[in-house]
Amino acid sequence: MDERALRNVRRGGLRPVLALLLVTVIWGWTFVWMKRGVIASERVLGADGVAAGVALFMGLRFALAAAVLAFWPSARRGLRAAWRGGLVLGGLLFAGFVLQMLGLEGVSPPVSAFLTSLYVVFTAVLTSLAGGARSGPLLALGVVLATLGAGFIGGPPHLTFGWAEWLTVGCAIVFALHILATDVVTRSAAAMPVTLSSFCWVAGFSGLLLAATSLSGGHAPGELARLALEPDFAWPMLASSILATVLALSLMNLYQRELDPVRAAILYAIEPVWASLISIASGLSRPDLWLFAGGGALLAGNVLAELGPLLASRRRQRSALRPAMGSPTGAVGSDGALEAAAGWATLVGPQRAPEGAGRRSMEPTTSQIDQLYAELRQVYDPEIPVNIVDLGLIYDVQVEGSTCNVTMTLTSQACPEARTIPDVVRRRCNGVPGIETTEVKIVWEPAWTPQRISEEGRKTLGIGEEYED
Repeated sequence: MDERALRNVRRGGLRPVLALLLVTVIWGWTFVWMKRGVIASERVLGADGVAAGVALFMGLRFALAAAVLAFWPSARRGLRAAWRGGLVLGGLLFAGFVLQMLGLEGVSPPVSAFLTSLYVVFTAVLTSLAGGARSGPLLALGVVLATLGAGFIGGPPHLTFGWAEWLTVGCAIVFALHILATDVVTRSAAAMPVTLSSFCWVAGFSGLLLAATSLSGGHAPGELARLALEPDFAWPMLASSILATVLALSLMNLYQRELDPVRAAILYAIEPVWASLISIASGLSRPDLWLFAGGGALLAGNVLAELGPLLASRRRQRSALRPAMGSPTGAVGSDGALEAAAGWATLVGPQRAPEGAGRRSMEPTTSQIDQLYAELRQVYDPEIPVNIVDLGLIYDVQVEGSTCNVTMTLTSQACPEARTIPDVVRRRCNGVPGIETTEVKIVWEPAWTPQRISEEGRKTLGIGEEYED
């Protein structure tokens, strides 16, 4: 939801923004690295061996990245449960990078960077079509300005569309799908195991492509080994593996979930800016009017993208929150919501919170309980931009051995997220070291009221005395 940007700043959440900015810097280099890999492939294997060279580059890049990432215990923990999400992300990564590298055979890195940046627009369009987010006019204008700024910052691009340009546009569509898929997958599974499994899938798909292209092109294993040891191929591959794959994609999977998908895509649109600056620093180009015009458009796009959701969220926050505050038991929604509430109430039964609800259990260790509460503060009711701890939904947290017991409520028995929120709570708590199982008990007594919202939550919602006792 687009209130996430404001929420992150108030929580000191500049970290996700800075992390994704670092991702764009690294990816600004990848166009040069991949172009060098394509040139080396053509020189060693011939014009008909580019596809095999791309498959080798991709396979080595992601296999090495998977081996490096596997050293992190957090990446191995829960790996079995992450294979399905990793398959989705890995398949999209494989398709996107293969299309991009094949396109680089016929276009320059700046043109590739511009065309790839179109995933910003594609992300906004796909998000709107999916109904996941309603982009207001300011946000839409921000997307347009950011994309235009990214495209023209290095000068007017020459867009004579041929097969290479269309391949690159195709990769932009696939990367837009990857952004949306990452937002979904990393909310239901731990980010690091998903990242590791996606790397393994890409390496596997690349191996299959390498086998197919080598057989069809008649490329002997000795030729492929010679290409792999070629410095102009090996060094770009290593840089792409360690920096652009292990570091950048891990940061993306860890921090993108903290931002709205369209907002994340706008940040990613700055990638061609870094490519231009790198080119200037290397003496390959000089700053000119296009640089300042494109940079200004990017800055304006980001400001509008930030301002639009902020103004819209202020208008929606009260309308989203007030219905749930109409009575101690909350508002009743549509007939469908009533049916869902009735089914959920039957499932969990009329339960009461334990004595002393709302106080933290200090056993077995304070640090572990603090970690659990930190994870719970990452869980939100989609209709209200306040985490479930500050919203006052968490009544009790206890740990017995490797089992975490969470007692909580919801703002209403007709809450449409009655099944989703407990699932997210379980996944979050299971990610804390030492916790293997999380039991979530939903209770309706004592009933939730606005008075349970913390001071920080009230500040976020812009409410005060009217909801005091």
